[in-house]
Parts: sequence; structure tokens; C-alpha cells
Amino acid sequence: MSFILLFVFGLLTSSLALLLEFLIISILSLSLNFGNIFSLSMLFSLFILASIEELMKGVLLFRYRNGAIFRKKAPLSRLTKIVYALFFGIGFSLLEGLFSFQTDTTLSLLPFLQTTLLHIGTSALLIEAFLSSEQEATTLFSRRNVWYVSSAIGIHLLFNIIVFFQV
Repeated sequence: MSFILLFVFGLLTSSLALLLEFLIISILSLSLNFGNIFSLSMLFSLFILASIEELMKGVLLFRYRNGAIFRKKAPLSRLTKIVYALFFGIGFSLLEGLFSFQTDTTLSLLPFLQTTLLHIGTSALLIEAFLSSEQEATTLFSRRNVWYVSSAIGIHLLFNIIVFFQV
């Protein structure tokens, strides 16, 4: 049951992140102008988008960890964390993949697989941060969790730069 729940939470988190991204981009009038891709505003926009997605994942996993649904007393095994990351990451990337299939006229599976692997990987980092041991996962802004979230944002930003700038 918890695997399916994490898949649904991944979809929910993706939906909330997408709404927040649209809202922040419109409020801040961030430029996603692909004509001048090496501009600071483009880099800032990519950073904001990566940060929103990874922070939304982290907050939802933290809430899941401290909610009534998640009542694991024993530490999760490494395999369980990997499966959790797999389901949560696939759920999160599904909505993003559907949007890319709508906007892209070619039906290439490679961008969807790349995005899915990115979100599985960053979800694994965040699951390690927020679903690991009892004491470390109870505080949202512990030093350990900040490092994991920052790493996930950095990996996501690097991925966005490589994809958009085709480095």
C-alpha cells in the first residue's frame, strides 16, 4: 500500500510544484527566453524551477514521514528506500512527461526517461534525508537534511542546464 501511496504523493507533489512554478514565474516575470540561453535571468529561472520541485518533494516527504500514514518504527532497509524512490520519482515525473509529450511533436521516449531517472535519483536523496532514522528525520531543517536537499537541487539544476543549453 505504501508504494502506491508514494506514487500518488509523487503525482500530487508534481501537481503542486507545477502550480507553484507557474505562479512564481508569472509573479516574478521570470524569463524563459531560449534565444539568450546563457543570460543570468535564464540561469536564475532554471534555479528557481529546480528549487521549487525539490523543495516540494522534501516538504511532502517530511510531512509523510511525520504523518499518521507512515508509522514505521524500524529503520527502512536500503532496498525499501530504493523502491520508495522509484515509485515516488516515477509518480513525480509522470505529470512532467505528459506535459512534454503535449508540447513536443516528436514522440521520443528519451527525454521522458531522462526526466524520470532524474526524479528517481533526487527522490532517493530526499528519501534518505527524510525517511531514514527517527532522530534525523524529525527536523525539517537539520544540517544533514539541508545538505541532501541542496544536493538534489544542485543535481536538478545541472540537469536543467545540460538539457536547455545542450552542453
